Amino acid sequence: MRSNEFDQPNTATGQLVLRNKDARFIPDNTSGPYYGKLKKLRRVRVRAQWAGVTYNRFWGYVDDWPQTWAQGGRDQTVTLQLRDGFVPLETYDLVGQSFGGTTSGSAISSILTAAGVTAKSLDAGQSTIAASGTLSSSAFALNRIHDIAASENGVCFADGGGTVQFHDRRHRLTGAGTVTSATIGDAAGEVPYIDPEPLYGDVWPIVRVTAYGGTAEVSTNTAGTASYFQRTLNFPPSGQYLVSSQTEARSAAQYLASRYSDPATRVRQVTLLGGRNPAMWPTILGLDVSSRVLFRRRFLSSGTVAGT
Repeated sequence: MRSNEFDQPNTATGQLVLRNKDARFIPDNTSGPYYGKLKKLRRVRVRAQWAGVTYNRFWGYVDDWPQTWAQGGRDQTVTLQLRDGFVPLETYDLVGQSFGGTTSGSAISSILTAAGVTAKSLDAGQSTIAASGTLSSSAFALNRIHDIAASENGVCFADGGGTVQFHDRRHRLTGAGTVTSATIGDAAGEVPYIDPEPLYGDVWPIVRVTAYGGTAEVSTNTAGTASYFQRTLNFPPSGQYLVSSQTEARSAAQYLASRYSDPATRVRQVTLLGGRNPAMWPTILGLDVSSRVLFRRRFLSSGTVAGT
């Protein structure tokens, strides 16, 4: 989960609990059916089926095979710690390589190709990323991809089927990005939920964006500073802005200062209840990172529904 809207999705994690009463998932069990195969970083795929349709939920790697003997050893389980398809990119060092100036989608594609990642679905991108020059040590592929996606003001992630996706900054404004995949609410045809966490989002009335190899462009929203003081965002907050155009850096600063001059409510987390309305399972299982959803909250006033 991202801590705020400026973060890029990091390597997603998960857990998978396996019943192990016959000891088949003990790596050191020489008589087990998988002996010699239960290693670190084995690939794993998690799928769900509903009404004959298969949904990809997770694709990644196993960190370890920890054993648990509950109830005095009468109940054996293995709780796998999982990490998604970004794992190979975390440690792939681009040292000694160089990449020419190109659009953000092409720049990410070149890095994925260098790292041996072939499953990808990438927008072309709106920004032109500056040529890298020869990269020095510890120029890890995932860090550079994060910098490129942030410079575009887009998002890059590994989906539930293991494909690396890149959505540029226009993705959610055009085409498939405008389609609402689910409505979360308490009316008929909406996905039931509990425990939402609505909080105000970020507020940054002053934004500074420094063009790659250039100078800082600063935009100030005076109405925002009047209400929320001198709060300055150096964008991107982690990593490096890789666009050399001063004009684009200025536009990015102006856009962000306008958008975040007054905080809006964000639902950081919500628990979906598929069992309460089984007809909603296809909708729930079809959601992935960056799916567009509508959260419709009907609140009460004096015991009656007062608004949405």
